[in-house]
Amino acid sequence: MIQALVFCVVLVLAEQAGAQAIALTGKVVDGKGNPVVGASVRLLGRTLASTTAADGGFDLKGSAAIRSTVPEYGSANRFADRGVPRFRIDGRIGDARLAWLFTYASDPYAREGDAEPVARPAGLAKSTQASSAAVDTLEVRASGFIRKLSPLQSYSGNLSVTLAPQLRDPELAYAAYVPKPTDRILSRSDYLRRLHGLWLAESMANWTGLVTEMDKIQPPFYTRADWGKRDQKSIWGVWGPNPDTLIDYTFTKQGTPWGADDDTDLEYMYQHLMDTDNVSILSPTQIQAGWLRHIKVQEENYLWVSNQRAFDLMRGGMLPPETSLPKNNPDYDMIDAQLTTEIFGAFAPARPDVAARMAELPIRTTAYGPAALIANFYVRMYSLASAAPAELTMKEKTRWLASQARATLPDTSYPAKMYDYVYGRVTAGVPAWETVRDELHVRYQVNHADGYDVTARPGIVCQGCFAAGINFASSLVSLFYGEGDLPKTIQVASLCGWDSDNPTATWGGLFGLLLGKDGVEAAFGRTDLSDTFWIHRTRQNFPDRTPNDAGEDSFPMMAERGVRIIDRVVLEEMHGGVDPERDVWYIPAP
Repeated sequence: MIQALVFCVVLVLAEQAGAQAIALTGKVVDGKGNPVVGASVRLLGRTLASTTAADGGFDLKGSAAIRSTVPEYGSANRFADRGVPRFRIDGRIGDARLAWLFTYASDPYAREGDAEPVARPAGLAKSTQASSAAVDTLEVRASGFIRKLSPLQSYSGNLSVTLAPQLRDPELAYAAYVPKPTDRILSRSDYLRRLHGLWLAESMANWTGLVTEMDKIQPPFYTRADWGKRDQKSIWGVWGPNPDTLIDYTFTKQGTPWGADDDTDLEYMYQHLMDTDNVSILSPTQIQAGWLRHIKVQEENYLWVSNQRAFDLMRGGMLPPETSLPKNNPDYDMIDAQLTTEIFGAFAPARPDVAARMAELPIRTTAYGPAALIANFYVRMYSLASAAPAELTMKEKTRWLASQARATLPDTSYPAKMYDYVYGRVTAGVPAWETVRDELHVRYQVNHADGYDVTARPGIVCQGCFAAGINFASSLVSLFYGEGDLPKTIQVASLCGWDSDNPTATWGGLFGLLLGKDGVEAAFGRTDLSDTFWIHRTRQNFPDRTPNDAGEDSFPMMAERGVRIIDRVVLEEMHGGVDPERDVWYIPAP
């Protein structure tokens, strides 16, 4: 969490003997490699500046000791960068914004925990130069582009800077906003990277889980020893995706699109509806119209159980939330909103209260009672991904997110009791996830503990293998025993059993939000993964945004539309601020 402290900063112009020379040259280009002409290039907090020429080139020369001078009010921000605590001073000289960065470790006057850092004119430059981290930040600005901030590792050399087009919704009014001290400031371009990671990791995890989907719904279940072995037949007597598939991670390489599935395609549809209808919260009629337009009537339409029954009810004229009521939809807690609504959490970063309000009707389209609680649990985790304390490890972050979402579950509900049971077994030191998974089968599917009566219902098939409850419990096993490691979490979720592609997809999307595209690639040691998407594999009537490529869309474009949706959410639902020039959201505290 960023903490802003206001104080008086007095900066002086100092020319120190033997100061390091600045000799930076480079070129500024757009995403296609074309030169950006007239871009402003400068070192934040220094007097050096340049403007790019016709070829996009710039030249900065001067002394590392020269800084701007004027007494001004500024703010000091504490934050973490790749786990390293940083301290940033923002000030202003006339109309110019200035900034200085240094680490806590390098400045004894700005240690974490200080009530108010002390600004020291001479010491600031000295501390900054002594830091083992970046000593300065290069700022590049151009009209129509997102500004680029590049921490320097050296005061000399030749740099190539790529500017991304400015993210701005032409149908949205970006009103001026005065930030509050309690606002959370989030980078829009950083979140763009995280949304790309969401779609990438969710698709990869979804297809990995599809290999073992419905293979094991009762003992003997898979164990870790089955990883890498040949896939076994599902309860339908078929292999997934084919008889030659190994139980292993599924990767789609560049040139081939990721195929949509029911764990991703309804989220894609909801994003499309919010984008095209220019709304933050979908109405019952908008949801019905979207389902009827984009879902095929005949099989294979990739709908099952509650989702299929809700679709049939909407075709008959019924609107949500009536489509989830048990009197209308007896399948209300099987193949329901737990796999179709997590995206709403991503659309309300750091504000789970707003995320829950946005997701309420989409959840109640197909889920009721405990199943709706489970869907809301996932929505809240996605929302809080951008609020997880930066100093935590990934294992600690995933547990923090889960504990925050658990706090909203009624203690008497079976989802809460499932959570407490699984987490209790983990903290008790049960070493094998297989042990806890096997216990869940006996506890809930055989003994109907904690009011979980799905398997006792008349006419139930496969012991309720589709049910939100048992899949929620197994998802917690994979989350806690995955210990914050994306590959391990997906592996455990794939082997846990039941409808295994649901937990894999859910956690893949969450980890994508936490890690971003580059973090997902690093987790698997891959840089060759596809970023295109084949939505028409399962759904229909969407525009083809990539006519020259297979599939109809790409993760970068999907992420950009997601950022524009969040712009609207921040303005309309959070009553916060969006600054496209600074490329930030101002998220008010709830």
